[in-house]
Amino acid sequence: MTLSDDADSTTYHFSEIAQRRKEKYSPDSGVEYPCIELEHIEQGTGRLLGSVSSTTQSSIKTAARSGDVLFGKLRPYLRKFAFAEQDIVCSSEIWAFIPSEYVIPQYLYYLVQTEHFLRVANISSGTKMPRAEWANIEKEPFDIPCILIQEKIVSILEAIDKKICTSGDSLRMLINFRKGLLQQLFI
Repeated sequence: MTLSDDADSTTYHFSEIAQRRKEKYSPDSGVEYPCIELEHIEQGTGRLLGSVSSTTQSSIKTAARSGDVLFGKLRPYLRKFAFAEQDIVCSSEIWAFIPSEYVIPQYLYYLVQTEHFLRVANISSGTKMPRAEWANIEKEPFDIPCILIQEKIVSILEAIDKKICTSGDSLRMLINFRKGLLQQLFI
């Protein structure tokens, strides 16, 4: 199934569809936000596992606003990405991407999960602690469909994600039920 063809898309460099948020946050400001570190992002799913208070941190953080797309630049092969549902701060090892007028925020969120994006992000510097390089990512071309097609794509992917989440919740409940039965049956 294809939702678009070449006539419905335009090629843009990544830097034309998203910019890195440059705004920083200092814990000394006294303003409290949820702080997302790399360990708070589940690998490969985009699920946030928690946060800490920004005022308990000692280092400067990256600010992220609602609608930004987060991507862990440290060890990009771990596939750490998330969607900011609210204003937050995050580790300086996480990029906060601001979508341009060419993409809707949720489309950008799915774009950073593609093999194309991840392949470019994994052209990194460093061997022990590899980091994605903005210089590689910013100039990479991506075919971007019109906004209407992006909305359709996002709608389909969000419906699938919702089913995955529901299935995961059901699985966790069944596992807990099984553990409980094992405890009761093998006393």
